[in-house]
Amino acid sequence: HPRHHHASQITHHIALQHIPTSSIMRSILPLASLPLLVVLCLAIQGKSAVAAPFIRRHANVPRGGSTNDGVVTVTVGSDATQQEDDNDNDNNGDDNNADASKDDPFIFSLFQPGDGSESDRDGIPNRFLRMQKGNRMKALTAMQDTLAWREEFGVDSILSQPHPKFLQCKSILPHAFLGRDPTDHVIFAQRPGMTDLDGAHTNDVSTQDLLRHYVYVLEYCWNVVEPRPDQTMTSILDMQGVQFSLLRQRELVGFIKQFVNMMSKHYPQRSHKTLMLNAPRWFGTLFSLFKPLLRESTKAKIQIFSASQTAQQRDVLVEILGEEGFAAWEQWCRTDSSDETETAAEASADSESSSAPPTSTSYISTMEQALHQFCEDQLAQSQQPMLQVVAQ
Repeated sequence: HPRHHHASQITHHIALQHIPTSSIMRSILPLASLPLLVVLCLAIQGKSAVAAPFIRRHANVPRGGSTNDGVVTVTVGSDATQQEDDNDNDNNGDDNNADASKDDPFIFSLFQPGDGSESDRDGIPNRFLRMQKGNRMKALTAMQDTLAWREEFGVDSILSQPHPKFLQCKSILPHAFLGRDPTDHVIFAQRPGMTDLDGAHTNDVSTQDLLRHYVYVLEYCWNVVEPRPDQTMTSILDMQGVQFSLLRQRELVGFIKQFVNMMSKHYPQRSHKTLMLNAPRWFGTLFSLFKPLLRESTKAKIQIFSASQTAQQRDVLVEILGEEGFAAWEQWCRTDSSDETETAAEASADSESSSAPPTSTSYISTMEQALHQFCEDQLAQSQQPMLQVVAQ
């Protein structure tokens, strides 16, 4: 870690713990960010094919290490000369990043003030330690994986860059911020059953574009809307339209695998409550089969309601979201079925003619409107140099 690379050698003795075969499920299911059936089937199929490589950029941490009676010895920076060279390179990179951050207020790193990394001896944020139940070696590896992923995909600077396909991505994957619940958690709603991959093909929006869009939205959430490092989110998943046949769509399944892998590895411990609404009848039966695999804390976060439980569904939504949050949810659902679910082609035409947010006839929360305005401002700013050249 850059905060500790002045030390030539750091050795940790960490007890090696057995990792159960159901660990993949346990890491994915707490998120409940997509229809559980799909997530469970993907977990059974195995790991995601897009796992980021382990790149030892900030600390020379080997995968294995020597073992002695069940204890793993992990040596950081075993070669002093190489470590000095790496430190010089890292210092230069860190200085460049620091200069860029001063020039652009929308460049954010993995580390946030108050996330525990300042006081941790290895600079590990609390969320990664909690994710790995205090296992320091696994938490350090997870943090390094995330640092490598953020560097590879330019996540730190994603909010400083224009997002010209913002409206198209929102029309392909309907989702929105609805404000905050009574306990001050951000409310994020999604309608996975209304995913429009045909619209993605029409408008040349790839699955990588959709993944990058979600990263853009999440980075905006955790750095602009809610920068407190240990805050969590209340998620609503309206499963109306989710059918078993979705599993036969290879492109969609591939996207979900990448999305789940990204969420579970790089945005851990961000779930407060997850409400699954209008679940198909077969969904509850399937969930009950896998429920014993979940931790009690995870079970407490997930609530599933079938389409027939209209009254109970409403009562729980009012209780968890509050009156304002529930009103925002109802308004968004009504307009999302008409205005916001315009075809991706229409969204593309709108974005080409104007970068304005959706029309006033569609409901948009203050928080969501701020995101649209932010995206519009970044796009306009990126186009300014070109306009100046044209004017000259």
